[in-house]
Amino acid sequence: MEEDMVPKREDVIATECIALDPNNEEIIYLVIDREIVMFNIRTRIQSKLGRKITIDYGLNCEFFQVVVPWWPTPVPRLPQHAHAQSATKNQSQWIETIRNTKEN
Repeated sequence: MEEDMVPKREDVIATECIALDPNNEEIIYLVIDREIVMFNIRTRIQSKLGRKITIDYGLNCEFFQVVVPWWPTPVPRLPQHAHAQSATKNQSQWIETIRNTKEN
């Protein structure tokens, strides 16, 4: 995290990034001196979320984002291939051959 992202304050002891917002790529969540803060990296506006928490700053807190997709998730159609059309034509010819055989 760049140092100029969060306004510098003399009274801040520690800042740590704890999460990314899964629905808004401009929002990150920070812990600034035991307070959870929502920070917009584009507008540089921050807002406190709740009360102070207990956190061990000596603990290296690596994180990764897990996002459940929106439902229903559209599934793209597979491209239509020329061999699929020829297979259908071959099936039609095969069925016609069987019908002709049964009639004779």
